Amino acid sequence: MIKNIKRVTYMCLAGLIFCTLFGVKAQAAAEIKRIDGYDRYLTAIEVSKNGWPDGSSYAVIATGENFPDALSAAPLAKKNNSPILLTRKNRLSNETMDELKRLKVKQVYIVGGYQVISDYVEAQLKGMGIRITRIGGEDRYETSIKIASVVGVKNGVFLVNGEVFADALSVAPIAAKKDMPIILSPQKDLTPSLKSFFASKTQMSKYIVGNTSDISQSISSNLINSERITGNTKYEKNINVIKRFSDDIDFGIIYGATGRDYPDALSASALAQKTSSPIILLDREIPEVTKSFIKSKVIPKIRIIGGTSAVSYDTEYYLKSLPAGVASINNSVVTINENEKYELPKKVKVVTTNNTTDEVAVSWNLSFVNTGRSGTYYYEGKVEGYSGSAVLTLIINPVVVSFDNCSAEVVKNSTYIFPSTVIVRLSDGSIKEVPVTWSNTSYNIGKVGTYTFTGEVQGFPNKKVTLTLRVVEDSVVSFKDPVLEFEIRKIFGKTNYNQTNIYKSDLLTLGSLSLNGKGITNLSGIENASNISYLDISNNPALKDISPIQKFTNLRYITASECSIESITPLTNMIRLSYLDLRDNNIKSIAPLKNLTGLTSLYLSGNLIVDYSPVRSYYTNLLSRDFELRY
Repeated sequence: MIKNIKRVTYMCLAGLIFCTLFGVKAQAAAEIKRIDGYDRYLTAIEVSKNGWPDGSSYAVIATGENFPDALSAAPLAKKNNSPILLTRKNRLSNETMDELKRLKVKQVYIVGGYQVISDYVEAQLKGMGIRITRIGGEDRYETSIKIASVVGVKNGVFLVNGEVFADALSVAPIAAKKDMPIILSPQKDLTPSLKSFFASKTQMSKYIVGNTSDISQSISSNLINSERITGNTKYEKNINVIKRFSDDIDFGIIYGATGRDYPDALSASALAQKTSSPIILLDREIPEVTKSFIKSKVIPKIRIIGGTSAVSYDTEYYLKSLPAGVASINNSVVTINENEKYELPKKVKVVTTNNTTDEVAVSWNLSFVNTGRSGTYYYEGKVEGYSGSAVLTLIINPVVVSFDNCSAEVVKNSTYIFPSTVIVRLSDGSIKEVPVTWSNTSYNIGKVGTYTFTGEVQGFPNKKVTLTLRVVEDSVVSFKDPVLEFEIRKIFGKTNYNQTNIYKSDLLTLGSLSLNGKGITNLSGIENASNISYLDISNNPALKDISPIQKFTNLRYITASECSIESITPLTNMIRLSYLDLRDNNIKSIAPLKNLTGLTSLYLSGNLIVDYSPVRSYYTNLLSRDFELRY
């Protein structure tokens, strides 16, 4: 019993010392698993079992003895969704043959010539009833070109030094995912076959991985449309490649493999691309650049490829605690137009427990977004390892469906100011005003007639609107209601009935008119004031007929409460109205209000209205109202 207590004490002390030495933080660790076998060949088999549990009709066979021909294999494996298995030059192992059987492989691609993988291996495969395609050239460079011809180059290529393996391994899963071949190159100058390959592909995207000591400046200067990714060490280049293509990478899983040899990382590259995962190259001690990068990322799962002789237990233990956790999620607001194509983002921005920012994969509660109807919609998403939710607010704006032409009337020899805005109708039934520029504003104001002008709507360069301007003779206006006439005369200082008249030109200058509580019974004569935008005729109990204002299409504000109005049909075309007060009248039907979608304030209490459905389309847009619409 005492011995057991001592053993537990020693283990706790050892753990404490390890945490102190390596600075491990007390936070949720990444889930870490190891995929390995007794040697590189068996490790490749274990990778195959993990990535293709249900089998694969294809497999890529690469040498496990020397790297050059094998380095370009990952994009080829991706093309047919197949694993990469390793072999010795002269013989397939029984274990590899068993894996081919488990996979039920029908077609194998052998990467490299007979000097790399012998014809006896071909014979073994044929004996299993497997078709064989060998891709090999005179050298490693020509082999990579031949693989490129199978993979295709429409998405571009990666160019790496063919004398070392690390840079090719860094780009392998990314190249595979993006269907981009890996081209091997000498350090100083391209081979004749490489020059021929690039000669006809000047506009193709080319990513050069390595410093000028890896691939010379003379090579890169002759490659049009190229980009170089560098680093002081193989590990820094590995991280810089991952950073460069981070938009194409899902950090939900990362694969770690030794950077001191090639086979484990090569086998992993075919598996990593299936989840858009990167391969992190490791050393006996994790390089600082690698350590720093992992600390900045939220990485729920880590898969180590290879045994402890490749990646030690100490490295595994330390690696587990490096990734950051999610401290909070930055919710986002996105605004689009109706019927605009939109896909929910695959990643969301987060603040990590290491006080960095990162983008992590998110799963949304809905996978399809219908943008066919305007409105505000909310989507909830989940991030692995975080208990809270991500929230995306999607605002779908209505789109313009039509433009309203303008009309106006002026008196001969008067002045007219062209409107600065026009009304557009939106897909949700609402309206808004947008600026307009008139192409020609010259006309003969001294001549009676009808004139048409064309305007261009701001934001819609191909859309034209028209203004119809009627120039009429001036005339004396008569009123049936003496109270109304008196109020109008007061406005213009024409209270001497015998010496002055009210003319149409007078009324056209009115922008607002208040007749509140004046005892008016008849609005006849006021129809000539067609430019009015503000009208108050409230508190005139005997006023029933408002038909004289039916052509006031510029009206934006009407208050007509406490009258005896029965029909509001004259309001039908007043689409610019934003404020309408009709309280305490004798109104039964509000059908004429159906198209007044610009209203933001509407008051209807104290009437005989039973059916409020005509205002349903813009009911929720009303900022002020005194009635409820039951859906």
